[in-house]
Amino acid sequence: MPCGNRRESIRLKHPARSPRGKTLLAFASFVLLVVVVVNLTGWALWQFTSDLLTDSLDRHLTAIAGLVSRELEGDILVHLKPGDEKTSTYLRLRHELSALRTGFHLADLFVFDSENRVLVSSGGDEPIGTPNAALQLDADEILDAWMGKPAISPVIARGGQMLKTGYAPVHDRAGRVVAILGVETDVRFFDTLSLLRNGLVLATALALVAIGGLALVFRRLLRELLLAEEKNQETERLALVGHLSAQICHEIRNPLSIISSSAEFLVRRIDKLGTPDDKVRELVGYVVSEIERLDGIVTRFLEVARPIQVELAPRKLGELLGPLFEFVGPELDKAGIRLEAPQVAADVVVRMDVDCMRQVLLNAILNARDAMTDAPRRQLTLNVVQDRPDRVVIQLDDTGTGLPDEILKEAFAPFVTTKPAGTGLGLFVAKRIVDQHDGEIRIENLPGGGARFVVELPAEPQE
Repeated sequence: MPCGNRRESIRLKHPARSPRGKTLLAFASFVLLVVVVVNLTGWALWQFTSDLLTDSLDRHLTAIAGLVSRELEGDILVHLKPGDEKTSTYLRLRHELSALRTGFHLADLFVFDSENRVLVSSGGDEPIGTPNAALQLDADEILDAWMGKPAISPVIARGGQMLKTGYAPVHDRAGRVVAILGVETDVRFFDTLSLLRNGLVLATALALVAIGGLALVFRRLLRELLLAEEKNQETERLALVGHLSAQICHEIRNPLSIISSSAEFLVRRIDKLGTPDDKVRELVGYVVSEIERLDGIVTRFLEVARPIQVELAPRKLGELLGPLFEFVGPELDKAGIRLEAPQVAADVVVRMDVDCMRQVLLNAILNARDAMTDAPRRQLTLNVVQDRPDRVVIQLDDTGTGLPDEILKEAFAPFVTTKPAGTGLGLFVAKRIVDQHDGEIRIENLPGGGARFVVELPAEPQE
């Protein structure tokens, strides 16, 4: 049965608009939104945790400083002077501060006067009256403490540690502020924050990798969806065109049939009357031949209107190419075209409809023949390449003039042709046939001139 003569019902739909642009834009916006949300969430979590721990530490230091400062005897502290480091009073104060430092897990506890000179510290390393230059960094907080208010310094880095200090006033019996207690702690929660930050960075990186993977999967699914959508639109558009073509062809064929019958009657009448006017006979012959040509065009339009149904079966390429060469050989010889087939894998098995694929290659060969009409060298080369076990590539090269770029881009669209009397349907039908084979078809210009017609088909696995 000739390819394309299998009938199928057609349901018409209005072609939908391709969602490619909107879908890609929506996907890009989604990916950007996810990246922004992941980063903002991580930053917000880190900032919230940092503020929460900092606030908790500030309250902790303020409470310790207030508690310890109320237990210190301001009247004794103001009387300490250099050289009292061995007195029982100084040793008792230092022992008490050292015990508190250990109990509260602090870095240091120390008391200093209005000139930032250390009076006593839990470590006991500084002699009485030793200036502490580092206190200049917390001048505002220390001023608040001298005014009777507890204060907390910002975090400072010193000796490889992150330190934070709370200050509280020390009063004498009269209620006057006579010294300041400093409660210094190693901000160990910064290690936790650092781990948290690194974890957030890692989580963000993993999220981006996951998003990238999802993007690739989505892109692949989107491409398949869009291809399916495009094929669906093409099918619907062809159904509409086919329906209209069938209606138009029906309307054309009716008057053509009448004209053809009338022309045949005239031929018989001329023969019966024995009219010696050869010119009349010639003109009537033109009418008959043109009617036949128009009928052929109408027939081709009807073939395009019908859905193409291929009957796939495992067949050897030799079954396709052998009869094709025998059929086109005389036509190519007549046109002065040399056909070469140096690489023909006749035993390669392809799942195909031989009749339909023969129609595809025949159309390509006849197009190549017409393209080489004025070529100084007329040669047609057919090669079969199988660089992958699951794919067979059939290449048909000619030595013609090639195709203009604007035609090359639309070569498989309906009604696109470079021939004055062509319909522009041959390659259009060929692409539909190859699509039914789950294959690919394309045309490309060769660098040295001429064109290459390529058909890729799935190959059957070798046993």
